[in-house]
Amino acid sequence: MHARLTCGGHWIVPCSHSVGHQATGRRGARKADLRCNKLLSPTDRRATSPYDRVARPSFLSSRQSSGTISKMAASQIRYGGPSEAAVGTSFQNRLALRKAGLHRPLQAGIDFAPGQPAASVVLSGIYADDDRGDSIVYTGQGGLAPGTSHAIADQKPVLGNAALIRNRNTGIPVRVLRKVGTGFRYDGLFSVDGYFRERPASDGFLRWRYMLHRVPASAALVLRDESSPPARVEQTIQRIVRDTRITRQIKELYDYTCQVCEVCLPTPVAPYAEAAHIRPLGRPHDGRDILSNVLCLCPNDHVLFDFGAITVSPNTFLVTGDRSVEGRTLLMRPRHKVDPANLDYHGEAIFVPIIERPDR
Repeated sequence: MHARLTCGGHWIVPCSHSVGHQATGRRGARKADLRCNKLLSPTDRRATSPYDRVARPSFLSSRQSSGTISKMAASQIRYGGPSEAAVGTSFQNRLALRKAGLHRPLQAGIDFAPGQPAASVVLSGIYADDDRGDSIVYTGQGGLAPGTSHAIADQKPVLGNAALIRNRNTGIPVRVLRKVGTGFRYDGLFSVDGYFRERPASDGFLRWRYMLHRVPASAALVLRDESSPPARVEQTIQRIVRDTRITRQIKELYDYTCQVCEVCLPTPVAPYAEAAHIRPLGRPHDGRDILSNVLCLCPNDHVLFDFGAITVSPNTFLVTGDRSVEGRTLLMRPRHKVDPANLDYHGEAIFVPIIERPDR
């Protein structure tokens, strides 16, 4: 997904066709709920709505009503610096931030729309962010006990955490807002230049961490959606044509059982599984659509694998990177010969390493 520069000097971010794409209206919001639900564990699904898990400090803590959040998710998301608020402007509360178009959620620390990059982040002091003024190491959302700063679970590469990864991949900056006393201050645009995972020795739970750097004022455009619909032009689009035979073959070979967690998902129609390419197709990875470059995975493990939260050793087939599957051996069938070079590539180019941090 790439932003599009218009003749007016503004940026438009197109809808993503990935899981949880832009929802418009009540029906669209419901569809986005269902897509997000597919990626969550049974424990997470007990919450009232996938949007209730958007907010920091915890996916499981009490949040705004699902109706309020669904309406917010369906509204237009605005990117970049607002023309009506200068850097350094102070605001009394979160509602004032929303009215100024700076940050829509009234409690969440990351403002994003399903399937799109984040628009803004708030440094509120609940998470252990490393704030150095013009550079920030920002901590992702989730993993805390409701209403506290106490970690009780690993953070996952979903929702707001996945949105910040999209910022890194698309180059779209985020607005940074800092809590000052009982109010908030708009501190300008910051680029998301990288991310990694960290495991503090104090509790042993994973955090997703993002490296933010201030965008110089001279380089900061006003990035926002246009009020009028864009013009339509005829285009010729080239896309990779995937071999559906390979997809069917890998699923049938494993009887629709995930090679990582060894779970088969039954549905009223048929079992469900997904074909995951080890080395991604297309540029810049240039993976091949062949059986030796494909795994049979459940939706959860497919997301973890694609976002680099887990990887597989090319020598031992041991799975590593996420507590839920750490130490498992990849399920293998004799007729499935995985190319070790593809697993090695995934470990080097896709997998997000974990930094073991001693207590400070």
